[in-house]
Amino acid sequence: MAHRHAANRSTRELTIRPTPQNVQSASVIPILACQPALVRAQRGFPEDINVGETKRDPRTIAASNGVASDRPFRAVVPPLYLTSTFGFEGFERNLGHEYTRTSNPTRDLLAETLAKLEGGAGAVVTSSGMAAVDLVLSTLRPHDLVVAPHDCYGGTYRLLAARRDRQQFDVAFVDQGDEAATGAALRRKPKLVLVETPSNPLMRVVDIRAIAERARETGARLAVDNTFLSPALQQPIALGADFVI
Repeated sequence: MAHRHAANRSTRELTIRPTPQNVQSASVIPILACQPALVRAQRGFPEDINVGETKRDPRTIAASNGVASDRPFRAVVPPLYLTSTFGFEGFERNLGHEYTRTSNPTRDLLAETLAKLEGGAGAVVTSSGMAAVDLVLSTLRPHDLVVAPHDCYGGTYRLLAARRDRQQFDVAFVDQGDEAATGAALRRKPKLVLVETPSNPLMRVVDIRAIAERARETGARLAVDNTFLSPALQQPIALGADFVI
């Protein structure tokens, strides 16, 4: 789900933010993998949080997560599971996976690594960047409002406009660098605020922390498209985002 240039959206992730109720100290770490994904922060997903896990340097996570984790044969490099289906021990007794379209050990390891790098509670790996964006939008209902940047990636703009025209939700395209315009949009009580910083292709920057605080006051969730900087240079969850794409 990442914005590379105006024509490329092949690497994305969505992250969900940790909350004080669930975690004593929340950290966000960069995603270095180049697969589209939706990573979710820990808010509202306490069952996914391992509070006791020691914080590790993101470089360590990127280099070592999954190493020597192969249970059957202890392969140092995680194997690639290319099968479409998995065998059962007995009737309705699988070993954690049934069908690759539903789950696959290789994809699960990628999602786990992305979540750790982002500091999220979990991640969903998608087939394209726009699929990751659409996954976030799928949480909305008719008449819910999305506040989106007026200069967002063209594919995102078209997707939002198409969903709006089908009355799946409402959209307000706003110059998020304009505090007055952003404040007016937030007073409409949106369900989701979508931020893209730096924007694609104009490279405009907005204050994630400030928007996150204002969004939270209205009860809106914040999704940040972090394509250009990646978590190596910008950690949206630490700044208050609920999702990172």
